[in-house]
Formats: sequence, structure tokens, C-alpha cells
Amino acid sequence: MAMSSASAMEPSKRQYRLRRTRKTDPQNALARLLRVWDSDGYEIRMATLLNIALLIGIGFSLLVPAFFVVVYERGLFSIPPSVLVVVGVISLAWHGLSIFFNKRGAYRSVAASYIGFVFVVFSAITLAAGGSRSSLWVFFIWPIVVSAVFLPSRATYSFFLGMVLLWMAVYFAEQLGIYAPPMVTAAEVQVRYIPLFLLLMLAMCITLLGYVFRHLSSTQAELEDVAVALQDSQGSLEAQIHQRTEEAGRFSEQVKVLQDLNRTIVLAVDMKDLLRRAVHLLSDAFNAYQVMIFLVDETGERLIQEMSVQESPTVVQLRVGEEGIVGHAASTGQPYVATDVTADPYYKHFPDLGASVSAAAFPIVVQDRTIGVLALESEIKDTFSEQMVEVLTAVANVLGVAILNTRNLEQLHGLLGRLSQYEEQGFLDQWRQVFERRQGRIGLLYDRIQVRGVDAAESEVLFAGSQPTQIEAQERSDGSHVLLVPLSVRDRSLGRLMFESDKPWREDERALVEAVTGQLGLALENARLLEATRRNATMEQTAGELTSRFRQQVEIEAVLQQALADLAQALDAERAGVRLALAEEREAKA
Repeated sequence: MAMSSASAMEPSKRQYRLRRTRKTDPQNALARLLRVWDSDGYEIRMATLLNIALLIGIGFSLLVPAFFVVVYERGLFSIPPSVLVVVGVISLAWHGLSIFFNKRGAYRSVAASYIGFVFVVFSAITLAAGGSRSSLWVFFIWPIVVSAVFLPSRATYSFFLGMVLLWMAVYFAEQLGIYAPPMVTAAEVQVRYIPLFLLLMLAMCITLLGYVFRHLSSTQAELEDVAVALQDSQGSLEAQIHQRTEEAGRFSEQVKVLQDLNRTIVLAVDMKDLLRRAVHLLSDAFNAYQVMIFLVDETGERLIQEMSVQESPTVVQLRVGEEGIVGHAASTGQPYVATDVTADPYYKHFPDLGASVSAAAFPIVVQDRTIGVLALESEIKDTFSEQMVEVLTAVANVLGVAILNTRNLEQLHGLLGRLSQYEEQGFLDQWRQVFERRQGRIGLLYDRIQVRGVDAAESEVLFAGSQPTQIEAQERSDGSHVLLVPLSVRDRSLGRLMFESDKPWREDERALVEAVTGQLGLALENARLLEATRRNATMEQTAGELTSRFRQQVEIEAVLQQALADLAQALDAERAGVRLALAEEREAKA
């Protein structure tokens, strides 16, 4: 039987389950017997109705055998009482087992097996007690109604069709003499007790159907409550979805603002450009008609307006901690929002601004130090929500890092510029010394015979006063073709090269000259460095020799004479002199 594996069977998904508060009276044993709960605490309504049907069947199992015992004692019925008692005991045992397994979740199996058992028992009793003419055929109303309540409609049709086919089979078997009922009910019983049997079946069915209708009514009411709750939940979910959508939209806009700010920081070329881009971006993003950036001066006591959307004819300066919400935010290091500027104790109105309604100030903090304040003015009340304050605080922090980096970058550029100037000056001074040692310009001429030096006048004639910045090919009035090449070292011009020919210069020749002159500049710089190294070495050697010579003297006059003579000769000086005198003596004579 299916009941043997009932503990492993799960209730159908189509069973209707509802969580409800358990209000059962502990004293009500009948209610505890009928109610069915699964492991999760859900009541199975249909299984509870089946227990009611089984309880009605138990009453039937007690009532009908007792009735037939009475009829038997009157001689109106031929079934022995022992048989009726056995049938009643079997029926009671079956009903009890059915309730036992039904309370453990085997609702479908119990319903099918119970209806089948009742059908078989009623068939056996009917066939034994009268056959096709028995009044007990009315008992089949009970299994048909029970199957209609607890089983699919096709099962009900099957039971009804089975009863009709069984009656037809018994009837034709009796007509053909194949079958004869072993016990025949008296005609008086047939006539007198058929209505009674019918009323009994109707009472049982009406009792069960009453519970069914109450169950359906309760289920409908709970479904309506669930529908109302679902509608409320749907409205709440729609409101939450709308709120989350708005928050997601605001968050997306704020992320876009931060992205645009990062892009602004990257594109900014200097401090002014950074601040100008930032104030216009924030004005468009946060519906503020005026955005100002104040930076703390070197003293740390004043805030100077560095940039604003609406430029002021005068530079605005505020004292830290004393003037306006800007000074207050700078002193506390915390954002400050004035929802109504007319009633705010810290707000200070700027004469050049319009009619502000709400305002906010956000300190620009870098490394726990306030370097400025970001201030916004709006013509709309309650413009700055909590979420906007959080975003603008993040914007102020990002802006602070950008300002600090821009300052450091400007300082680095200044240092690099000064370093480049020092390097340029040193380079020019070194090459100027090279020219001075050679009495001015260095000029050479090659005439296919030899390389010789040229003076300044001849050099000007050769180069015709041109100062080319790149290779140039010229044709002179006498028909000659001249190629002028700039000579550079470290991108600094040192002079020119001139090549003269009686035919035009080709591109490959120009490329050759360009490549060689590039290497020539490096060779000249290397030669200068080597020459300077040699001169330094020579000077150090000469200084060492001179020092060694006058150190050999032991008298003051001898040391002075030796040093003066050696230095004059080393410097190629026409005259040289030395005098010793104490500082006090010079000052007294002065």
C-alpha cells in the first residue's frame, strides 16, 4: 500500500498552504486530532478536511453495523452479527490508520486508498446483501462525494462509472443465472430503510460538504486578504523602486560629476585654469548660480577668493573663523549648510551676488590641514541634500589634492625653468670663454688646397649676414650655389657652415650635411669639455708647482718675492706688486 511509504512522500505543490496563528485550545482534543501541520508549521487544509471525512466514516462504521444487528434480531436481515462486527472492526482500523498517515503528510495517498477501500467494502456488502436489488447501493454516494472533494475529477468519474458497471454486471449475471446473492434482504427492509439509508448518506455528505464550503469561504477570505496585502506590498515595492531609481539616477549624476572633475584636473594647464574649470563644472552640476573657491593665505588668517563663476570687481577676503559660513567652515574643518540664509547666524551676504536663498561651504582639507573653502550659492531653498553634501565633500577633497598637486607642479616648473636658465647661462659662459681665448670669433675656410683661418670681415662676406635656423640652399648673383647649415650644440646655435658649388645641391647631399653637422655639434661639445678638463688639470698642476716653490722659502720676504714672481710669470702680467698691512692700521689711516 502507499501508506507504507507515507513518511517519504511530499505534499503536492498544488496544496494550498497559508501561515496562520495557532489558536487551538489545548483542551480541544478533537481539533488537535483533525488539524494537520507539516514540518515548517504550515497547515494543510485539504488534509484537515480529509480527517473530518475519516471521522465521519468512523461514525458510519459504528452506526451501520449496530443498525443491522438490530435488524437481524428482528429477523429482517440474514447477515450474522459476527460478520458485521468483523467488517466494523476492519473499517475502524482502516480509518484510524488513514488518520495516522494523513497527519504525517501522505494526504493524496490516504485519500485514494481510503476511497478505494470504501468502494471495495460497499461493493462486497451490496453484492452479498441483495445484489442488484439491494438498498445498500445508496452507500456509494459517500465514496463518490469524497472522491469529488479530495481527488481529481477524472477519479470521481471513474468511481461513478465503476459503480454503474458493477451494478450492470451483477444485474445481467442474476438474469443469466450466473450469480445469486447469498443473502436477500426482506422487502420490508428494502421499502422501509431505503429512505433512512439515503438520509444517512445525505447527512454524512452534507456534513462533509459543509466543512468544505466553510473551508472555501475561509480560503476566499484569506485570499482576499492576501490580495490586499499583495497590492499594498506592490505599492510599497513600486515606491521603493521609484526611490531607488531616483537614488541611482542621482548617484549616476554624482559619479559623472566626479569623473568630469577628474577630467578637468587632467586637462588643466595651471592653477587658474583648474579653478576656472572646476567652478563652472560645479555650477552646472549642482544648480548653483554662484560657486567660489577661497584659498588660505600664507599667514593662515585670511581666505582670499581665487575664482568664482560671477567675477567680483574687488578681491574678496574673509577672516578665518570670523566672517561668513566660509570662515566658519575653514575654522571648524566641517561642511556647513545654510538652508535659509536670511535666518542663518553665520551667513554673510556678498554685495555683488544675487538674492541667495540657500548656501553651503565645504572646507578643502589636505593632510589634515585646511587650505581653502569651496562655497556654493543657490536661489532655491533646500538645494543641498544630505547626499549632495556627501558628494560635495568628496569633491572638495579631490579638489584639494588637485590644488596641492598643481602648486607642486608649478613650483617644479619654476625650479626647472631656473635650472634651465642656470644651465643655459653656464653653457654660454663656457663657450664665451672659448671665444675669448681665441680673440673673438672662430672662422675657417677651405679652398680645395688648405684649411686656413679667416678674420671677421672675410667671414661676413662669406656668410652674407644670413642667420639660418635650418639648412638653406641659395643661388647667388654670380651663378654659384651656396648651402648654409646652422651649427648647434644642445639646441643652442654656435655658428654656421657654408658650402659653395657651381651646381645645385641635391637632397641626398643635404641629408648627408644635416647628419654630419648633428654629430659635429656633439663633437665640439666633447672637445670643449675635454679642453676645459685639461685646462683645469694644467691649472691645478701649475698651482701645485707654484705652491711647492714658495713653500721652500723660510723667510717672509723670500716667500713674497718667490710667490709674486711666479704668479706674474704664470699670468703673463707686465707688472705685479704685494703689500702687507693690518686691518686696524688701514682703518686708522682711512
